[in-house]
Formats: sequence, structure tokens, C-alpha cells
Amino acid sequence: FFDAAASELARPNRVRSLAPRNFQNVFLAYGWSRHFDEKMYLSLMQGMARNLDGHRPVGPKCARDHLFSYTCKDGFEVLADSFRISSLEVILRALHRMNLIGDDFEDLVTSMADYVKRSLAESPKMMR
Repeated sequence: FFDAAASELARPNRVRSLAPRNFQNVFLAYGWSRHFDEKMYLSLMQGMARNLDGHRPVGPKCARDHLFSYTCKDGFEVLADSFRISSLEVILRALHRMNLIGDDFEDLVTSMADYVKRSLAESPKMMR
């Protein structure tokens, strides 16, 4: 199951459609199971860094032009939630558990640190 899901999660179109909570859930699930798929991890780390770097200004929801919104059964549109500092900590711990190294990991950590700095300066307290 994890192999098939990893193949799907590595696809560029899939990565672009993931909301912040999806990144967190995937990294947690694969970290807990100690299931490593290099292509998936590289795709997700690159996609998450792109998501973090492009989210300006930092606020509780992602802009519609930055990340796909969700449509409820009743047709109501819901913007995707933004990353929270606490969720970035959870993600970083999950990635650390997998002993990741390399440029893509370093780029993601740099993007996370920049996002945290911007969030502390610009976002409401509920995002911290």
C-alpha cells in the first residue's frame, strides 16, 4: 500500500494539490512506518518548500491563487489552511526520524525557518 501511495504522491500534479495538513499527515505516516521512498520524499520536500516560499503574506488561509481551495458538498468554497509553526515542528521531527540529508532537505529547512520568521512577524497568534 505504501509503495502505491508513494508513487501517486511523487507525481508533480499531486504534490501541487496538497494542502499543508496533507504534507504533515504523509510525513507522519511514512515516518511512523519507517517506509522510505526517495522519489516521494524529494517531490514532497520540493513541493512543500515551494508552498512555504510562495505563501505571502502569512495568514490563516492560503490564497486561492496559491493553493487549490476545497468545495464542500453544498458548493461552499473553503480555502486551505496555512502551515502553523507547531505543524512545521511536527513535520521536521518526522523528517529527522527518517535521517534525511541532502540539498532538498536543507532547502526545505531553510524555507521552514524563513516561514517561521515571517509568521512571527506577520501572522495572528493562533498560527504559532
